[in-house]
Amino acid sequence: MIIFFSSPEDLIELGLAQSVIALDQRIINILEKLDINFDKKFVRKDDLYCEVEKELISKICEPLGLSGAQFDRMLYQNYDSILSFIEEQLKQA
Repeated sequence: MIIFFSSPEDLIELGLAQSVIALDQRIINILEKLDINFDKKFVRKDDLYCEVEKELISKICEPLGLSGAQFDRMLYQNYDSILSFIEEQLKQA
């Protein structure tokens, strides 16, 4: 039997991948709130997607001691709180 996975989320959910981040709209929203903007078409190209994913893993995940999958789950589970925190910090700045 051959199983096809449609996204990094599938691999993360099944525990089959640890060094991946699902670059979906919620991560893009968080990055944009932090004033990190890029063309959304950028992450839809496989080779460029990999570059962005590697940058996030090397510059955020590794220094925090997290795998890409752990970081992804953390963002997913705390998305609303993270956005609220960023907005509150920006108001105070």
